Amino acid sequence: MDKVDHVNRRISIIIPVLDKSEKINNSYDSIIRQNILPDELELIIVCAVPGYSGVIDDMCSSMAESVLIIEALDIKNKVEAFNLGIETAQGQYILFMRAGDVFHKKFLGIICKVIENFKQADLISFGITKAFDEYSFFDDDPLSEDGFFNYSLYDLSDRRAFLSEIPVDERYYSLAYKREFLLEVGQFFRTDAHDDDITFAYPLFFFADSVIHSDDHAYCRYEHRSLEEKVSDRITSNMSAQTNLLQLLQNEPEIYSEYKDIIEAHFIEKYYLHSLWLGRISGEESPVKIGVFQILQLVVTRIVPHWIDNKYIYAFGRKKLEMLALVNQQIDNQEELDAALCQNNLVSIIITTHNRQEFIGNAIRNMLAQTYQAFELIIVDDASTDDTQAIVRSFSDRRIRYIRNEFNEGIAKVRNKGLDNASAEFVAYHDDDDLCRLDKLEKEMAIIWNSGNT
Repeated sequence: MDKVDHVNRRISIIIPVLDKSEKINNSYDSIIRQNILPDELELIIVCAVPGYSGVIDDMCSSMAESVLIIEALDIKNKVEAFNLGIETAQGQYILFMRAGDVFHKKFLGIICKVIENFKQADLISFGITKAFDEYSFFDDDPLSEDGFFNYSLYDLSDRRAFLSEIPVDERYYSLAYKREFLLEVGQFFRTDAHDDDITFAYPLFFFADSVIHSDDHAYCRYEHRSLEEKVSDRITSNMSAQTNLLQLLQNEPEIYSEYKDIIEAHFIEKYYLHSLWLGRISGEESPVKIGVFQILQLVVTRIVPHWIDNKYIYAFGRKKLEMLALVNQQIDNQEELDAALCQNNLVSIIITTHNRQEFIGNAIRNMLAQTYQAFELIIVDDASTDDTQAIVRSFSDRRIRYIRNEFNEGIAKVRNKGLDNASAEFVAYHDDDDLCRLDKLEKEMAIIWNSGNT
């Protein structure tokens, strides 16, 4: 499509398409459902698939005047696509979107209202969730412009307070970026790390005058049915991304000298503690190799040799400080590390069921695909007479424990039986006809991890 006059558009959405298998139609459908005028929106699709731009063109015919398709066959990854999109975008605010993901149906309309209410906002942040394709209740989430709050960062003390608490999700999908602000700062993507670990937004908080934030979910990321990426790859990716970020900030002497304690606290939390967290939630045996842990130890002691003197680090929750204390411990073998890292990380998920053959399979798949993988899944079958048993037995996952009653006992007794058979410190119940967000368990356990008092 030829570029039209988009200078007065409120929003530019940039979507890279790198493979035909990406469900760009899902994203497009979620955009055309938005309560927003067509002339307020610019959709930029960067297509790196030979011969595919015509297909996208046909798909976007209903928004032809608002869509720009850039055929860029030399693009090798989403980072290059996003950078090209930034150079091309003309909207007041820029949003990044992964092909296949969706926005809440009210979201873009609310963003326009937020822009009206907070005209000088450099960044607008919102919550992200993860789900399967068939999870259709995302649009039922509460989302309102009343849930967005302004953080003014004009004053040095206000900025330090904001950076020390950093309530905003730093992933690039979770923010709308004022275009003028991005161009002024000169911020572009610099790494192709894992989507959950890539560092993009954090340096902007040192330059922004205001950030608008809501915890409400506005962006839904669709996941494949299997979690194929090894935790070791994610940890390596995270370590590399955070190292690059620290070096970037160290190369800005005025910023680093002024915010050194906060930057170092952020680095320790994201580089060291987040890497250990990825291991804790993975469910893998020996999730963090002793050699990798020793690198983490070495880097932390070099960057912050006396971390206890940093008041921002010392303010971490009890459980985080316990993990940080491992930096100064002599851990000689993998068994010692596994014991220290994975202690009390298991969750017992209990599903009770009776004659629910049409639902139980999806409920099990939903749990097996949780981002928090350190669990046992206890299924208590209250004497089903349909194919429930065969469906449960069709799953070969070693974490599944199947208990079947010979006689029907009722919901209260089977739940208690599940609890009696649970071996973990923490227990989560899940109904046999329910689907939940794929990061639900991780977010619940993160609250415990971050509070340190439970």
